[in-house]
Amino acid sequence: MQGSPGCASSASASALACISGRSTVGTSRRGARAIAEVYPALWSRGFANEGRTGDQHDAFSIAAWLSRADEDGTLSAFLKPNLSPSERMLAQVEGWILGVPA
Repeated sequence: MQGSPGCASSASASALACISGRSTVGTSRRGARAIAEVYPALWSRGFANEGRTGDQHDAFSIAAWLSRADEDGTLSAFLKPNLSPSERMLAQVEGWILGVPA
């Protein structure tokens, strides 16, 4: 992800984000890491643009949302969505977009 250790990348409707677990809240483990597919549009409208390009704002919004969710303790729930057994089996093969409700 362009060499950034705290990476978020946005070039299309979906993006990848690296989640570096500094949280000790819920099931998050300090130092744990994950790569997640996200849709920036889920969160970008909730943050002021402040002169960023669209891609910059998408990356900022992803990082800001992840940081906020980590701080307020809600990130763990997004990392373990409430899926039916068949949805969970499908997600294990195809993946799951972080933040998209079941």
